Amino acid sequence: FRQIHGGLHAGDLAILAGVQNIGKTAAVIQFAASFAKSDTLVLIVEYEHNVTHVLERLLIQNSYVNGYGGQSFNQDQLQEAYVETIREREEQNIINDTSYKSFNKLLSRLPNGVIAWNRLSRIQRNIWIIQGDGAITTPDVLAAYVEMAKQYAGSRRILLIVDYLQRVPVTGFYRHLTTEERVEYIFHYLKAMALRCQDEGWIVPVLGVAAIEAEALRAGRVHMESIIGGAITAYEPDVALIMNKDDRDPEGNPVVRWAIEKNRHGPSDLEWKHKFFGAAYSFIPDGEPVNEENSWQRERKKTQSEISAASMAEAVRDVLGKKE
Repeated sequence: FRQIHGGLHAGDLAILAGVQNIGKTAAVIQFAASFAKSDTLVLIVEYEHNVTHVLERLLIQNSYVNGYGGQSFNQDQLQEAYVETIREREEQNIINDTSYKSFNKLLSRLPNGVIAWNRLSRIQRNIWIIQGDGAITTPDVLAAYVEMAKQYAGSRRILLIVDYLQRVPVTGFYRHLTTEERVEYIFHYLKAMALRCQDEGWIVPVLGVAAIEAEALRAGRVHMESIIGGAITAYEPDVALIMNKDDRDPEGNPVVRWAIEKNRHGPSDLEWKHKFFGAAYSFIPDGEPVNEENSWQRERKKTQSEISAASMAEAVRDVLGKKE
């Protein structure tokens, strides 16, 4: 976010997209924790995962010592700790335990469990995790959550995270919308909401996880032009962050190539490599910049030229067809 001149700004609509199973949800949760530490109220609206799943990932992230490894715990260890704690309660015939004893015992069974909870408890009041519903959590509902957050946040900043944008339902139209029309409406709505909040003196940027077209996913490498929804997905956002898989590091850890492919606040077409520790759902903040010679943005520019040429050819065919 240093390359975006201080992070997300008032009125911003930013998108995050990438290949499958690369850590997009882990990334937005890590972003949420970082913003929450700076006294921003973060709303995470999750259409993909349930609230417990997100809380568990937040807890695991906070067990990761200094973000660089150490005695952290993973999802399997957390599940084992659940089972052991429940088994102990049953053996002791403990029913309706409303104290914190069981929770403390759960944490004590985990490496850095108490440390993780202490870290999370410092920021948890600044993170709202909301279960999104693909049938009823419409853009109007998202706006209502933001209005609720304003009552709670006072003069603080608010960040709305939507995971993911193409799952937001759109209702109330007299006919069924195409995918492009629906995505266009969602993007327009959220951008307009961010701008309206800015006009009212609030800083409420929106960060949305965006889905990629199946054909691009099969190709194995994606760019912002591959986002489902047509031309609006390239025009409307202020910032576009794209994630692709890179080679593993010498220790075998996955490396993710992050690209800023659009940036209204500064330079774009920039790339960095960041290690990803999947078991801890954590990206190492310090990345390695990719030089222009090895950048995948050269490939993207070629794709843009091909798309532009194809669009022009189609337009010419349309014009000739009408003349005939």
